Amino acid sequence: MPLLTPRLDDRSYDQILRETLARIPVHTPEWTNFTPSDPGVTLIELFAFMTDNMLYRCNLVPERNRLKFLQLLALPLRPASAAQGVITIANERGPMETVTLPSGLGVLAGSVPFLTTDGLDVLPIEARVYYRRRLTGIEERDARQMWELFQLQTDDPSELEFYETVPFDPPAAEADLPVLDLGGSQTVDRSAWIAVLAREGDTDLVRLMAQLSRSWPGKAIPTWCG
Repeated sequence: MPLLTPRLDDRSYDQILRETLARIPVHTPEWTNFTPSDPGVTLIELFAFMTDNMLYRCNLVPERNRLKFLQLLALPLRPASAAQGVITIANERGPMETVTLPSGLGVLAGSVPFLTTDGLDVLPIEARVYYRRRLTGIEERDARQMWELFQLQTDDPSELEFYETVPFDPPAAEADLPVLDLGGSQTVDRSAWIAVLAREGDTDLVRLMAQLSRSWPGKAIPTWCG
C-alpha cells in the first residue's frame, strides 16, 4: 500500500468563497448584496483566490520535507524497472498429457501486455493453495479448552499450536487479487502449501509426481494427492 501524503488543508476556492460569504450577515448585517457585481464580493473573490494558492503551497510542505530528508540520507530515486507478476495457466479441457510452453509467451493483465520469462510444463493435474491461518483470541481459547478436555482422557503432554487450514482461492474474473502476507501474522508458519490433485481419469500418480519434481529441480515441494 503506498504512503499517502497528508493534506494540511483540503478546502477549494469555491469552499473558501462560500464560507466567507456566509460569515457576512454575522459581522456586517447591513451588507445584503452578495452578487458578483458588488465591489465587496469582488474583493472576497480576490482573497479567496490568494488563499487557495497559499493552501496549495502549504500542502507541498510534507512532500518537500520528505524529499529533503531523503537527500540528507543520500537516498536517490530508484531507476525505472519493468513490472513483474505471477500468472496461473490451466489446462482444464486439454489432453491428459504435459503441455510445454516456451518462454516469451504473450499474456495480458487486463489491457497491459506481458511476456513470460521462463518456460513452463503445464501438467494434467489440479493444484490448490492452502495456508495455516492464525486463530483469533476467542478461537484459540475455545481450541485450548477442547484440547484440555481431551488431555483428561490421555497422558499426552504435548503443547500444540492451534491453527486453521484454509484454501487461498484465486479471484473471480476482473476482481482484485487477494493478498496473503506470508511475512506477517496472517499465517503461523509463513508458508503456503500446495495440494496437487490428479484430474479425474488419470491414476498414474507416480508419473505425475516425477514430472512435477523435474519441473522444480532441487526444491522440496510439500504436496499431497487425492
